[in-house]
This record gives sequence, structure tokens and C-alpha cells, in this order.
Amino acid sequence: FWKSKNYIAADTIIVATRYNYDDIEILPDIIQTVMDDGKNILLTLNIFEFNREASGYSFIDKVVLNNLEASLEVISSKVNRAYFEYFKSNTDNISLRKNLKISQIANDFKIPTLNRMEYVCEVEIEQCFVVDTNLSKNFYDYGHHTLKGAQYFSQHDRLEKFLRPLFSGSD
Repeated sequence: FWKSKNYIAADTIIVATRYNYDDIEILPDIIQTVMDDGKNILLTLNIFEFNREASGYSFIDKVVLNNLEASLEVISSKVNRAYFEYFKSNTDNISLRKNLKISQIANDFKIPTLNRMEYVCEVEIEQCFVVDTNLSKNFYDYGHHTLKGAQYFSQHDRLEKFLRPLFSGSD
């Protein structure tokens, strides 16, 4: 990797992975190597993992089945609010614990992080956008986007907030 044409030509390296604890342990060495090579580096935090029933059909299905009389727009809003409530109440989620360690490392090196939850959820309206207004899923599992989801998120204003550290160099 360190001798690849892409690495050598790059000005900025973005580390984006589903970090495990071994990855986090070696992260300071990776950051130091990239910085010693005169490159900028950003870390992408782990996406919040919608575990167990929230990652599959059943969590969405429960909300839909309890609201069959409502319009698709109302149902999608209820699904997205249920996911927001899950996101905000699940404070012991493994991704959050790992993100604390990743953020501390980033702070130690004074490098920015990218947090995907900034475009997945909108705190002001208490919604995590797991479905669109037609109930098309934006995720197919705990955190991977569907093609429709990738298109949805790429066209939304929240993406700019997520990408800001790429252009400003700050969290």
C-alpha cells in the first residue's frame, strides 16, 4: 500500500473502514506514517450499527403494520422516527464505544473526523432516514446503503455537513 501509485500521488488519505479493536490499536502508527509522508489524513468514524431486528425487515415491518391506515409519508416518518429513537437511546452501541477511541486518537493527532450519522440522521426533526417517502430502504443491513439509499443521501443537503472537514480541515 505504502508504495502504490495511488498512495504516492495522494495529498489526502481518508481512512474509512468498519474498525475493529485491532484496527484502532494500530491507527496511531498508520496516522504517523501518513503524516511523516507529508500527507493530510482524515478518519471516518464507524456508522452507528442498527443491530438485531433494527437491521432487518422486522423493525420496519412492525411500524408499517401498526400504521396501515396512514399514508406512506406518515408511515415513513414514523419508521424514521423509530430509528432515531433507537439511535439516541442505544448509548452502549459498539460503534459508539469504538468511535470514542477513534475520536480520541484523532484529537491526539489534531486531525478531523467524518461522521456518517451527520447525513443519516437529522437531530432537529428527530429522524434517521432509513426509508424514503415510498418506504424504499436506504440500508440493506446494519449500516450499508442500498443503491437507492446512496442516491438519496448523495442528493441531500446534510451531505455537505458531513463532507465539510474535507474542505475546511476542521471537525
